[in-house]
Amino acid sequence: MNRRPVLAFLNRNRLSLIVFSVAFLVRFIYLLAYSRSPFFQVHIADALYHEEWARRILDGDIFSLKMHGVLYKPPLYPYFLAFSYLLSGTGNFVPMFLQVIMTAFSCLLLFLIGKRYFNAPAGFIGAMLYGFYFPSVYFSTEMEIPAVAIFLTLLSFYLLIATPRTLSLVLSAVVFGFSLLALPTNILVLPLYVFMLVKRQGSVKQGIRNAALFATLVLAMVFPCTLRNLVAGGHLTLISANGGMNLYIGNNEKYDETVRLQPGYAFENFYDEPRRVAGVDSFADRDRYWYIKAFDFILKRPGKESLLLLKKVALYFADYETYRNTDIYYAKADSIYRNIPFLPASLLLAAGLAGLYLALDRRKNLELVAFCALQASPCLIFFVTDRYRMPSMSVWAVFAGAFVAHVTNAMRARAWRSGIAPLAAAICIAIASNLNCCVVRNPDYRPHFNLGFIYETQTKYDWALEEYSTALALVKKVEPRDSKTESEIYARLGNVYMISNNLEAARMNFERAITVNPDSGPAYSYLGTLYDKKKQSALAVTMFRKALEINPWDVVSLHNLGLFYLNNNQFDEALTQLNRVLELAPEHAGAHNDLAYLYGQQGKYDLMEAEAKSALYYDPKKSPARYNLALLYLNTGRVEEAMAQYRAIIRTAPHDSSNAYNQLGVMYAERGDRKQAIDSWQRALEIDPNNASALANIQRARAMLR
Repeated sequence: MNRRPVLAFLNRNRLSLIVFSVAFLVRFIYLLAYSRSPFFQVHIADALYHEEWARRILDGDIFSLKMHGVLYKPPLYPYFLAFSYLLSGTGNFVPMFLQVIMTAFSCLLLFLIGKRYFNAPAGFIGAMLYGFYFPSVYFSTEMEIPAVAIFLTLLSFYLLIATPRTLSLVLSAVVFGFSLLALPTNILVLPLYVFMLVKRQGSVKQGIRNAALFATLVLAMVFPCTLRNLVAGGHLTLISANGGMNLYIGNNEKYDETVRLQPGYAFENFYDEPRRVAGVDSFADRDRYWYIKAFDFILKRPGKESLLLLKKVALYFADYETYRNTDIYYAKADSIYRNIPFLPASLLLAAGLAGLYLALDRRKNLELVAFCALQASPCLIFFVTDRYRMPSMSVWAVFAGAFVAHVTNAMRARAWRSGIAPLAAAICIAIASNLNCCVVRNPDYRPHFNLGFIYETQTKYDWALEEYSTALALVKKVEPRDSKTESEIYARLGNVYMISNNLEAARMNFERAITVNPDSGPAYSYLGTLYDKKKQSALAVTMFRKALEINPWDVVSLHNLGLFYLNNNQFDEALTQLNRVLELAPEHAGAHNDLAYLYGQQGKYDLMEAEAKSALYYDPKKSPARYNLALLYLNTGRVEEAMAQYRAIIRTAPHDSSNAYNQLGVMYAERGDRKQAIDSWQRALEIDPNNASALANIQRARAMLR
């Protein structure tokens, strides 16, 4: 074999290979370590939404037509996850591994873009700077949009500038269309692309023709999503319906408060405002409500909006990663790279600004300047956060590389004035960035609160109590007092105690939650569930009613009240409450499953099956719904289908599969397969040693074998 062509190729592309390899290794090592973290294994907020949507796609809703109304979030990322799960099963490692590859390719694209606009050293330095910018490492392993969106955006830009050929234009348009389906705010970049196409052609007519072709292909990529929204939601929404709420979050009198809202009671109360105030339910109508409210502030308070815009500029250039749902600083401190310094935002932005200034000398570079500005503009239009700043930070890295290369060359040539002036400017910018003007720092309690919720989800109750207690101690130190969050933590503590059957400790925490925040509907609702467990029905109903007085649209309280009636065999009242839940939240898997149980008690098996399947559509991991389906199939003689449900429980909810193994053991025994039956009962007892039915079954079987 002739190795010379291979060696020649490697030598020609050695910088590209170094960039990709280093970026990949840094992220892959992080992924290997992070994959053992509970944050990696259990998702919350947007990541959970993406995961559940992906599983619905795999369960047969290929076009997401069963989802309620227009799409609330852009669809590409859930489809990317669904494809990853199709390749690898239900684990999270493969999709995150694919994201690691994509982010490494993003670094390679930055090198190629920098090389084209400046030179190879500038591109190489810029790509390496971005490669060691920790948020770019962190988001490569999160079930969030940035990794995919940034890769597609950079790829579309590079394809547009790489060659004038029509094929490159077509590929760029297709890739850019996909990027819109991941990050709709990229629509802001479309006019730049059109301008570049018109400008670069020999004739205006040919340029307009190419621009029209590009725009048509982009719209063709988006059209299926728009059509889906029209068919399923009855509204002409281009991609998704969450822009209005994000616009209001970043444009109102209480910016610091709204931008810091996290998953939990306070956010749910905020999210429900259109329903409470305007009586609107659909995503499209809610979106319109928020747009109207945001523009009302912008137009009626232009002075405050101008000051807010200046504040967002200061926040954008601050040396601080403002979190949204996750805390990058906590993640790094808890990671394999905890003691390794990564490039801070201040240096990347300072060097980038200095490099941008130097780039203005060449007209060709103006399109890259415009690309960077348009990538940054969503932070100013909406709000500043680590996730929203990420796309533009990749382009700042290219300018930073150009700056470092310029200063290095100036120093080598002893052109001190040429090198020292931009270096001094960069140092001044870095110092100003480090002042962190207008920054409100990430609260220390939030990662512990999120971790407590994850442990609660995993039924690791002792660990959950420890994390919630840590979060509570930290939130009490916050000034001014965050009473809503403090109340929520007490309520979560109480819930864990209630699940653990420590009812007195649960009651004390629920009452503390109400003392801290008398308007805590969830705390009253939890108290209702507690009194129901204690068979104090009158008190239970009183607490549920109190919760609904505070918020008549409180889905949790309505569901708990319905569950109370269901547990007490008051089926008509339960049916009323559960149907009300589904009016307000058609995607509420728990209410669908409770209705399945109710219909099963009434012998309405067709309705039972439909509701259980709806529960599984909205929450594919919901084991009670599969237990209901398995029971239905057993009662109607569909044994194989029942066994399939029990096996699905074992696969999707292994911590809750003791009874599934037990039932499989019974069915194997009825078939005369005692070995399989005993193996199943042994597995049931490994998961739950207190499973009395499995213990009795295995003892009987062993006695018969003696």
